[in-house]
Amino acid sequence: MNPSRLPLLGLIALLLTACAGLPLPPEAAAAPTPTTQTLTPQTLAPQATPTLSPEPPQSILNVCAGSEPADLFIYNEASTVKRIILAAIYDGPIDYVNYGYQPVILEKLPSLADGDALIEPYTARQGDQVMDSAGNLAVLEPGLVVRPAGCRSTECAVAYEGGDFQMDRLRVVFHLRQDVLWQDGEPVKAWDSVFSYRVASDPETLFGGSGLASGSASSLLFTANYSALDDFTVQWTGVPGFLDPNYPLDFFSPLPEHILTIYTLSDLLASNEALYQPRAWGAYQVVSWEAGEAIVLEPNPFYFRQAEGLPHFDQVVFHFIGGDTEANIASLQPGLCDLILPDALPEALELSMLEMVSAGTARLHPDHEPVFEYLVFDIAPADPAIPPLFADARARQALALCLDRTTLTDAVYASFVPALLQPLPVGDPLLAGASLTIFDSSPAEGMALLDEIGWRGSDGSGIRQASNVLGVPDGTPLQFTLTSTDAPLRDQVGRWITFQLQACGMSVTVSQFPAHELLAQTPEALLSGRRFDLAEISSPLGVESLCALAGTAEISSEANGWSGTNLSGYSNPDFDAACAAARVSLPGTPEYTTSRQEVLRIFSQDIPLLPLFVQTRFLLAVPGLSGLDLPGGLQAFESFRLEP
Repeated sequence: MNPSRLPLLGLIALLLTACAGLPLPPEAAAAPTPTTQTLTPQTLAPQATPTLSPEPPQSILNVCAGSEPADLFIYNEASTVKRIILAAIYDGPIDYVNYGYQPVILEKLPSLADGDALIEPYTARQGDQVMDSAGNLAVLEPGLVVRPAGCRSTECAVAYEGGDFQMDRLRVVFHLRQDVLWQDGEPVKAWDSVFSYRVASDPETLFGGSGLASGSASSLLFTANYSALDDFTVQWTGVPGFLDPNYPLDFFSPLPEHILTIYTLSDLLASNEALYQPRAWGAYQVVSWEAGEAIVLEPNPFYFRQAEGLPHFDQVVFHFIGGDTEANIASLQPGLCDLILPDALPEALELSMLEMVSAGTARLHPDHEPVFEYLVFDIAPADPAIPPLFADARARQALALCLDRTTLTDAVYASFVPALLQPLPVGDPLLAGASLTIFDSSPAEGMALLDEIGWRGSDGSGIRQASNVLGVPDGTPLQFTLTSTDAPLRDQVGRWITFQLQACGMSVTVSQFPAHELLAQTPEALLSGRRFDLAEISSPLGVESLCALAGTAEISSEANGWSGTNLSGYSNPDFDAACAAARVSLPGTPEYTTSRQEVLRIFSQDIPLLPLFVQTRFLLAVPGLSGLDLPGGLQAFESFRLEP
C-alpha cells in the first residue's frame, strides 16, 4: 500500500524511523539536530518589555521563532522570521497565491492585452545602454550584435553599424489604489515607489531585487527608467531589447519618501527608521523591539482594510526562543506559543509533532520554499576517467522508474507534501494541456530498461554489470556515489535512495560535503567541476530555472570559470531552442504558454534532472488559530485569528 494514502496515525511508525533516518537498512545513522544562531539588532530601545504569559488575553497572538532577524529593511537579506514580520506590516504590494500573482495595493496587474503594457519601437543611438542578442547589458557600439525591432531570436540579430537603430522597448504602467495609507496617515504614493527604486538601484544596496515581487535581479539591472506619471501612477521602462517576462511585477515596493528622504543612502542603511522600526501600510506596525527577546506589533490605525474588521489581534508578539527544538515543541500552548515558526522546529517532521496533531492539540501547516529538491545526473563528466553511467537517457529513465518518490517524500514529510513527479507542482497553470512524460515508480520497467541498455545480471553480488554499454567498459559494476551537501535532510533522502535502487541492482554510496566545497569555482570541485556520478541539490522552481540548469550555454566548464549552473553537461539543441523562445515570450501571449510547455515536454522526456519534492518546512500552531489555511498562507497574516 502506498504510504501517502494512509491516515496520519498509520504514518507515525514510518515517521518515527524516517525522522531519525532510513528504517532500512538497520545500520543507517540518525540525522543530527540542526542548530540556530540568535541575532541581535544593533540599536533600538523598546517601548515595552513583552513577557511570556500562560494566560494572555485572546487578542494577543504569541509567535515563537528560533532566531531574531538582523533587521526589518526590505533591501537586506531576509530570514524566515523577517519574511513573516514583513508580511504582517506590509500587505503586498503583490502576493503570490495559487501559482499566480495578485495585486494588493495596485488596482490591477498590467497586461499587454489591456494596453497598460506596451512593446514599442525605439530609436537607439550609439552610446545607449541596450540588451544585446546574448542577453547582456551593453553599450551600443559598432559591431555589437543586437536584435532589431520585431526580432525575437538570434537568427534575425544583426551587427550594429552606427547611427539610428530601431529596437523594441517595453513600457509598463502601474496604478496604485488611492486608499492605502502609511501608518502616520499619509497616502502611499507613486513617489514612494520611485524612491524605493532609487534605493534598490544604488550600488550600496545589497539585495535590490528584493523590492520586486519576482525578486528578479535582471528586472532591476535592465530597468532604463522608473518614474511617477502622477501621484498614483508609476511607469517602468526597460532598456531597448529587453522584453521582461516578469513585466507585470516590475513595481517596486514603496518606502516612505516623506520620512526617509532626509537621509543619505549610507545613513539610511544604518538608521533605526529603516532597519528596526520601518513605517509601513499593512495590518500591523512595529511598536517595540527588545534585543534578544521580542518584537511587538500592534494594529496600524490607518490600515486600508479596517472596514473588513481586520486585523483581529490587539497585539502580535514575536518571541525569540532559540534552537532547542524539543523544548520549542513543548512550548506550543495557548498564550505561550500560539504559533511556532519553522526555524524553531526540526528540519524534518518528528514523532512528537505528529502525536500532537493526532491528539488534536496542534496543527501542522506547510511553509513551502520556492525551490525544489532534485537529483542531477553527470551526463558528460569533465573528467574522462569517470565513466558516463547516465549518458544514455534510458539509464536516467530507469533510475526514475526504480525510485518510489512518493514513499521517499512521505518518509520525510508524511502526507503533508506530495512528491514532485513533474518539473512543476501539480496545480501550476503551465501543466494544463502540457504533454509530459512521467516516470512514476515501476521497478519492473526500470529493470527492463537497464537490460535493454546492457546493464545485465550480476556475478552473484546483486549488482548489475556493463555489457556493451556505450562509453562504459564491459564488466563495470553499476555502482556509483550520490554526492550532496551535508544538510540532515539530504542524508535522510540519500539513505532512502540507496535502499530503493538496491532492488534494481544498483549500488549507491552516499557522500556528503559542505556546499562551498562542492560548488567552488575550480575544476577540482565535485559538482561545479562535473566530477560526480549522481548528486542531490536544490534550485528555484520555474521554467526559467530549468533552462539555466540544463541549457548548453550554462554548462559549467573552464570557459566560464566553472561557474555555470548546468552541472550535468546535458546538451540538446531542441531544448535550447525551446528555452530561447520562452525567454522572449511575454505573459498574455499564446507563445508564453506554448514555449514553456515545450521546455517542460523535452525536459520530462530527457530528465537531465529528476525532481523529488518542493522543499518544505512546517509551522506548528494551536488548534484554534485560523487563517493559515487561506490561499495566501503567511501572506494573509492580517486574517489570522484565534477561535475559542
